[in-house]
Amino acid sequence: MKKRSVIFLLPLIAGLLTGCDNKMEIMQFEKARQAALNADDPFQALDAFNRQAGEYGLNCDTFGNLLFGTSEKRLAACNTRDRAIREIVLRAIEKGSVPALVFLFEPHKKSPEVYPENLGSDEATKLAEKLVEMAEKSPADSKDTALLMRAGVVLQSGYYVHQDPRRAADLYVRAWLAGNKYAANKLAELYRFLKDFRRAYFWEIRSRNLKNDSRSYLSGQEISDIQRLVADDSRGNI
Repeated sequence: MKKRSVIFLLPLIAGLLTGCDNKMEIMQFEKARQAALNADDPFQALDAFNRQAGEYGLNCDTFGNLLFGTSEKRLAACNTRDRAIREIVLRAIEKGSVPALVFLFEPHKKSPEVYPENLGSDEATKLAEKLVEMAEKSPADSKDTALLMRAGVVLQSGYYVHQDPRRAADLYVRAWLAGNKYAANKLAELYRFLKDFRRAYFWEIRSRNLKNDSRSYLSGQEISDIQRLVADDSRGNI
């Protein structure tokens, strides 16, 4: 009889201990969240948050969870962690973090999945204009190339702000001069879109990517002149 009593008590004790562990996990998680939100640049504090927040809401997309499903409690923890990370990114943007703003306008798959359209059209437009303004005022050294490139893409695409390929080109040139070699590809793409094949060919040579060769639109003399310009010009002008 005593043995049976002990057997029935074990799950209860385990449950109580798990409850205590869960409370401690939540306290640890909340402390890490607040520390990140209060940082000068919360975006730069994301790595520290992920280290300090412990296991709460972590590894929600593991094979086991996908195969057997996730408990309601576990799912709530996962959602809480996801919301906290989004909150940290948005707080960083509020505080003027350039890396966070650049990250927000990254259009491809990313983690955390925070995109301008999540914020509503008015807020997205306001932040896009801020991104462009910061890029155009930046000193354009090597640490600013990500900002210049992202603002250039926003202006080139016309998402969230008025489309302006010429302003985009200015930013790409500045990024290229600051050391971002991929900017030459964007300039070649932009000038092909504008059907300015002289400039497109100039930047195709700069990018060393001639798979979309613009020479077929140019005379032999134009091709020779542009090749000479590429060899002589160190400023990225044509």
